Amino acid sequence: MYCKILFKISISLLLVVAAFGGSESLGCSVPVFRYALERWSADHYIAEIEYSSELLPEAKSAAQLLEKYADGNGQAFCNLQVTLKQVEGPGKPKVTLRFPGQSRIPGNAWSGQLNQTSVKSIVHSPARKEIANRLIAGESAVWVFLESGNPEKDAAALKTAKENLVNLQKTLLLPDENIKELTGTDYDPSLVISEEDEDKVKISFSIISVSRQDPEEKFLVNLLLKTESDLLEYDEPMIFPVYGRGRILYAILGKGINKETITKACVFFTGACSCKAKALNPGVDMLLSVDWDSQLSKVLLVKEIELPELSGLTTVAGENTRPEDSNVVSIDEAMTNRDGSGVFENVLIVTGAIVALVVAVSLFMKQANNKKRRFKDIIERHDGN
Repeated sequence: MYCKILFKISISLLLVVAAFGGSESLGCSVPVFRYALERWSADHYIAEIEYSSELLPEAKSAAQLLEKYADGNGQAFCNLQVTLKQVEGPGKPKVTLRFPGQSRIPGNAWSGQLNQTSVKSIVHSPARKEIANRLIAGESAVWVFLESGNPEKDAAALKTAKENLVNLQKTLLLPDENIKELTGTDYDPSLVISEEDEDKVKISFSIISVSRQDPEEKFLVNLLLKTESDLLEYDEPMIFPVYGRGRILYAILGKGINKETITKACVFFTGACSCKAKALNPGVDMLLSVDWDSQLSKVLLVKEIELPELSGLTTVAGENTRPEDSNVVSIDEAMTNRDGSGVFENVLIVTGAIVALVVAVSLFMKQANNKKRRFKDIIERHDGN
């Protein structure tokens, strides 16, 4: 009987570990940039409109326009949520934009008066539209080069970025082209790109240059500089790799724009997607006015297939079962009913389940920590500043 109890506990532990420990550690043949594009919804910014009295027609019209762009309202789509807050005292209505809560970025992303001009600058700019178009077209990452205003520094940094990206575009391999590294526990065959679609996934990088003085990109410049706490302190050229649905990986600036830092970012983008949880990956989503689901509906490539059932485990677990309507009582059951040891058996099973849960949580935390350590060397990029 005790062997049977231990067997039940072992199976419980195996299943919990498989569910919590195994799934997040598996890689797949889908590169990070493609999985992020198809599966990671953009996090929402919060736009809080503050007003002290009834909104005048101009402010009301601006507020309605902002709400129109909020995700799910009207024909326009933006990863934005709008709230209204009435405050005491005089003053013109204003808008305060906050970063998505998932980013854990303190402070406001932007703040200004509520009018048609400010709303249009928040939800749209030529550079952001082009970034979205390139990502939807299948580019692995779009690198936003933020000029410093110093022609010599900008030219040197831009040349370094271009040369390295061109070279990496030729030399890096997609996961399915390097299948030997995706065997055993590092490979999850349930996420695939079919053979007929493999040629549609290519490693491709491009650069979009943005001037800090461009009036049409004033909001974007402000947003980029506030994605990290100290970027406003530097007047160096900066580059922001963007992937997925407009996710900014991080900023690379000054002398940090070199072969090593650029390569590390590109290796991350093109590597096997080892974690389905977006929150465990670095970066913050850009504010973009894009209906991603609609735009991508015709170009989805990542498929999740059902794996065959583990017949061995099913057979073992089912060997000692019998139909629910059976009147046959086993010897073990008869003894359990007679001496009351069934309570003891239940206690052991519950204890085993608790132990399994503790082990599973420990494994999950360990994986999260490993993930953070893996990105630690990537994020250290302010060399020479």
